[in-house]
Amino acid sequence: MKDAARLAAYFIAIVLIGALLAPLLFWSAQWFAAHGVFPSLAKYDFETFFHRAVLVAAVLLLWPLLGVSHVRGLSDLGLMPNPRWVRDVCAGALLSIIPLLVCGYLFIKLHIYSFRHVLVWPRFGKVLLAAISVPLIEETFFRGIVLGLLLRTGRKFPSIIAVSVLFGVVHFLKGPDRAPTIVTWTSGFHAIAQAIAVF
Repeated sequence: MKDAARLAAYFIAIVLIGALLAPLLFWSAQWFAAHGVFPSLAKYDFETFFHRAVLVAAVLLLWPLLGVSHVRGLSDLGLMPNPRWVRDVCAGALLSIIPLLVCGYLFIKLHIYSFRHVLVWPRFGKVLLAAISVPLIEETFFRGIVLGLLLRTGRKFPSIIAVSVLFGVVHFLKGPDRAPTIVTWTSGFHAIAQAIAVF
């Protein structure tokens, strides 16, 4: 139960620190853009910086969480090398690619979408990089660290369900479509309240 309490404190701290850090990131980016350094930063709204601030807080607080949880290696999280990892990776790839291709085929056949005549390669590269890196980070965090800590309580199915619910909630929490025009120290906390309200 101690690990569950530590995880709860960790997530609360992430949100609070992210809310406090977001205005600083936003103001810094605006200052740099105004002085000709990274001018492309000016196009990003506050919500973008809020999400990045939460990620920064999650990374910064991860090491203290692992330290107080006495995690020194993968074995402390109950993680072992998978002897059938090639088979499992191939099965996972097929289970994700086949439905995607079927849906794509149906969307094109039903004239919901159509093929582009020109492929924008730089944009495609960004999408491909995100499609590979984001799942690796999310799976390592949620199903590696968080689930590993919860499984140390000895309750397998409640731990799996809790992590799945948390994973779903995180993906459905979304801020409003309109970002605030004036950013203050409390804008991060307003973003949290609005995300919960939208959810």
